[in-house]
Amino acid sequence: MALSSVATSYTGQILAWRFLQQNWDTIVSRYGDTSFMIPSFIKSACSNFDSKFDYEDVRSFFEAHDPKSGKRAIQQVLEKIQANINWVSQYEQKVVDWLNKKSH
Repeated sequence: MALSSVATSYTGQILAWRFLQQNWDTIVSRYGDTSFMIPSFIKSACSNFDSKFDYEDVRSFFEAHDPKSGKRAIQQVLEKIQANINWVSQYEQKVVDWLNKKSH
């Protein structure tokens, strides 16, 4: 699946998410309301986000657009994004400090 392949890098994930947003109606009409592909698209495009902005972007998009067969995927993605936000909040400075210490 091309969307999953594109979403493997940070930049690609942003591109995949933007593509999903811009083409949501076409994706739903092509893959149907009950397709297993829709949850897969959602997870591929959003699972590694790690900011409050991304969390709100995903949440608000799917409040305005019915996720069809992806309802559970939305819940899982939002939980994963929140866990990523928490991890970054807790460990980012420790990792930066460790990297700075190792580079001197």
